Amino acid sequence: MELHPITVIEIFFSSIFIISLFIIVIFLPKRFKKTGLYIASLVTVLLLIFFAVRPFVHDYQFSNKKEYLNAYLMEKYSNEKWEITKLEGRQYNRNNL
Repeated sequence: MELHPITVIEIFFSSIFIISLFIIVIFLPKRFKKTGLYIASLVTVLLLIFFAVRPFVHDYQFSNKKEYLNAYLMEKYSNEKWEITKLEGRQYNRNNL
């Protein structure tokens, strides 16, 4: 799987953030260390879930947009034929399908 450069940068900075969070936990006093470790672990798990689920969310949103657009085009241009495709990579314009 080839990642977009912005995704690589996001993962890189998230990794740096997680590593620095665990380093800060190491230097916490003993009474806060356990809580800090739980929080750092929770943030790590949440970031992993975020980066794992995000591609599926984008695909789901695309399929919903495609269905709505297809229904609209069928109603408006019933005698025409078309094919809806998706651009590869990350696009920031909501109108790109």
